[in-house]
Amino acid sequence: MALYYAPAVFFFLLAKCFQSNHGFMLFIKLGLAVCLTFGAMLSPWIQSPDQLMQILTRIFPVARGLYEDKVANIWCAVNVVFKLRSMYSIDDLLLLATVATALAFAPSCIHLFVVVKRHAGKPLPAVRDNIVRLLNYSLLNSSLAFFLLSFQVHEKSILLPLAPALLLIDDEPWAVNWFFQTSLFSMYPLLFKDGLVIPYVVMAVGWSVLRSCPVCPADKQTPRVVFVLQWLTTLVMVALHAADAFIPPPASLPDIYVVLNAVFSCAMFVMFLLYFNYRQFTLLSRPSADQALINKLKAE
Repeated sequence: MALYYAPAVFFFLLAKCFQSNHGFMLFIKLGLAVCLTFGAMLSPWIQSPDQLMQILTRIFPVARGLYEDKVANIWCAVNVVFKLRSMYSIDDLLLLATVATALAFAPSCIHLFVVVKRHAGKPLPAVRDNIVRLLNYSLLNSSLAFFLLSFQVHEKSILLPLAPALLLIDDEPWAVNWFFQTSLFSMYPLLFKDGLVIPYVVMAVGWSVLRSCPVCPADKQTPRVVFVLQWLTTLVMVALHAADAFIPPPASLPDIYVVLNAVFSCAMFVMFLLYFNYRQFTLLSRPSADQALINKLKAE
């Protein structure tokens, strides 16, 4: 799962190699550190090619197919109309998913590389803070691209984009709040299957009360259109839960509510991917009013 963060970390460290007069030596040291770490981790099985292949198969479960359960990513949503698993072989789908994932995270990672490289030798506090924020955006965009487009994604993998998103909650109070709600909703079928409905309800209601109530400081600063849309999507989530609880699904469509959850959540995640990429690309040109807003929210 750490592969979700790998592109952002790789481009960030690669850019660091251009910030020093000894950049080539830093590149060699990083490469050696990675190789030695892999060697140490795999050393117990290095003499058994069969066991190494089993480890590789566990890490990359290609044989399971494009996806297993109804996960809120693009492939599962598209499969509602186009039966990809019937139309293409596993090898073709693996290639498609790999190329699509790379294209999705490339803009964010390349932008991170260019900006970090451009600011070489500028250890000003403001520059350093922006680079850290930029890395958080890139970690979020990279991991969200993997969740939406990579091969064999699990429902709980949305927690990987959620982690760097929470690091940006001061910069993006309403967006992270909305993203958290959607992420939690997308995991409901998995939590229901595991008998965790009560913790789900407590978390959903608790978060909504703390972060989405009309008197909360964050909501006072939320654009009116966003505020209305956020509550409309919340009503959609509540309606789907109510329908699932009180209206039996048609016999011909037993998974209709799970599929609707996945498609709705996927559409929201695509919107968030576009939005967070936009915010990353405009971070350095953003007006100083943003910082004033952050300071005001902290004071309240």
